[in-house]
Amino acid sequence: METNGQLGRAVAVGALIAGLAASLPAAVIYVDDDAAGTNNGSSWADALRYLRDALATARAGDEIRVAQGIYRPDQGADLRDGGPDLAFLIVHGIVLRGGYAGVGASDPNARDIQLCPTVLSGDCNGNDVELSEPDLLAHLPGRGDNSRHVVVIEHVDFCVLDGFSIRDGHALEGGGGGLLVHSSDVTVWNCTFTRNWGPAGGAVFIPRLLAKNLSDVGMHNCRFMVNAAAQHGGALRAEDGALYLSGNEENGTLLLTDCEFAANTSLRGGAVSGHLVAVTLSGCTFRANSADDGGGLHQARGSLNATGCTFVENSALSPHPASFTRGQGGAVFVDIWSEGRVTLADCMFRNNRAVSGGALLGKPMELRGCRFTGNVGREHAGAVDCSGTLIGRNCLFDGNQSLRGIGAVDSYGAQFTNCTFAGNRSPDGIMFRSLAGHGTVWSNAFTNCIIRGMSHGLDPHQVWLAKTTVTYCNVEGGYPGVGNIDVDPDWAAPGQWRLPRANDPSRDVWIEGDYHLKSEAGRWDPAVRTWVHDEVTSPCIDAGDPTTPVGAEPLPNGGRINLGVYGGTVEASRSYLGQP
Repeated sequence: METNGQLGRAVAVGALIAGLAASLPAAVIYVDDDAAGTNNGSSWADALRYLRDALATARAGDEIRVAQGIYRPDQGADLRDGGPDLAFLIVHGIVLRGGYAGVGASDPNARDIQLCPTVLSGDCNGNDVELSEPDLLAHLPGRGDNSRHVVVIEHVDFCVLDGFSIRDGHALEGGGGGLLVHSSDVTVWNCTFTRNWGPAGGAVFIPRLLAKNLSDVGMHNCRFMVNAAAQHGGALRAEDGALYLSGNEENGTLLLTDCEFAANTSLRGGAVSGHLVAVTLSGCTFRANSADDGGGLHQARGSLNATGCTFVENSALSPHPASFTRGQGGAVFVDIWSEGRVTLADCMFRNNRAVSGGALLGKPMELRGCRFTGNVGREHAGAVDCSGTLIGRNCLFDGNQSLRGIGAVDSYGAQFTNCTFAGNRSPDGIMFRSLAGHGTVWSNAFTNCIIRGMSHGLDPHQVWLAKTTVTYCNVEGGYPGVGNIDVDPDWAAPGQWRLPRANDPSRDVWIEGDYHLKSEAGRWDPAVRTWVHDEVTSPCIDAGDPTTPVGAEPLPNGGRINLGVYGGTVEASRSYLGQP
């Protein structure tokens, strides 16, 4: 029986050994499947052949450099038993980098993740087939014996994963076929996730934790292509308490910068799904993702902040045409019970489709400098369906349509300032609607806006436009209010619908336009990125509310803000003050 004294000495010796290990300098461990030296990992010539062996020998602070090639979790020098439960397990704080030229190259330390791809593959038997349809991943023959998770990171306070292609994981429970993160602080750079599947988070899963062992996970310049999940987040799923980046210890934050999501699918959140986390996106692209709800992104009970993101050709189309509980938010769906603000700035929504909210559906939200073009809502709201007050500033809604509902925006109340609405259409010619909610009649306000291209987009006799104030706006057909006009805005090149196809208006194509105002003094041309001069000057220049500051409008200006999407910005057309 061990005495207390013996136990104390054992603990002291263990602490001494741990202290000595911690004091050792961090090592660089080399991995190359073509290495033919002593295979001790000390150099490229003597590199370890298997990544699994490097992870087993690495200590906290070490860096593992992996040469180009394909590495599988069931490969190891002393590995005796294989199987789908094997993964690249990271349990120490290390830096793991791929993309090196390795043995045989003139400079083995040369690093280019495109020319020298380092692949971490869950296809241990090498019998997977190529595919481009994510819907096939769940039951495709040959994937049943794939690794459940290609990479697992557990209980580390620092880890960097940089420059890998992570593919062919097949999680049967939980999720994260490509990457599963438990209670860890992880930064992922320049990685590509493809052909991964799981019940939730087909490529990456950060699961809910009962204890407050929060993970700090940032993903930067990563690509997610052709991943799928059965329930939530075809590419990525983050649940409450999983991520902690901005001091919000209660709910955590998911941060994605400069990432691309393409051709991913799930029931909710074709690409990304968050639950009780604050989601922050910057410079991300969502293209051709699909789901029943939230074709690109599904956010439940958490705030959303997106800046400079692009959502193109995502879809949320229910297989049941009469369903009102599916097919919401072609690009983005935010649960109406979500806490926190929803703010989207300088984002592009183009050619997304849904049953309701062709581009965006959700709770009260603020839009700044966003463009919605060519989106389609099969039943309701071609562009935005908002279950509360919608605030829009310097936004452009052009060429959106609903086959049965509202051409552009359906909300419980709205405040639009310096926005442009052009060419939005619906069977009844209605561009905007605002309904009463829970016995309350919500108010609407349009200021410094241009509203054109609808037969009766703002009809004061329609009941859904009760309590609507329109001032200093250019409204086709006119509208009562101070400073309102009804004139040709003289846009540089207004968009237009392609000739309609017989009996199928949903297939019409919207040709995008340029909504800068013509000016003899100077108009910004985004195609050539310079100022050009026109033969006429738009009547919408210097026609805004005189109490509104001109903001960043360039000189010469008349000291009064322009109407429309570019009013108050650096791209506002210049005021023509006559010949010198």
